[in-house]
Amino acid sequence: MLNKFGFIITAGIVCALVWAVPTAAQQESQQGYQGQQGAVPPKVEVNDAELDKAAAAYVQIAKIQKDFQESLQAAPDPDQRKGLQQKANQKMIQAVEGEGIAVDEYSQIITAVQSDDNLREKFMAKLQALQR
Repeated sequence: MLNKFGFIITAGIVCALVWAVPTAAQQESQQGYQGQQGAVPPKVEVNDAELDKAAAAYVQIAKIQKDFQESLQAAPDPDQRKGLQQKANQKMIQAVEGEGIAVDEYSQIITAVQSDDNLREKFMAKLQALQR
């Protein structure tokens, strides 16, 4: 399972995915991954049910992150900010696991979404359907 810091980074990457221009997000993620690993991320097979779960978890994570950012700005001291961050991390983990997938699986799906144009389009369509 990812540690809490790794989960926050993954969730941040996911947020960037939704707001970025799709081709720019793909180029950046592939370049970043190649720079870190020296290779293109491996293909992961993701079925519709898994994609549905990941999309539902993503919507919850985005809300948690938004709330966290608002709380963080209001927090006066570093200890309070650290506590808020830990609480947000736990909520995000619970959001993913509450959808019936493991955090590692969620991270793999998000990585696949970032590197596969077809999968990204399906994921974005599922997100849009959830927000209606």
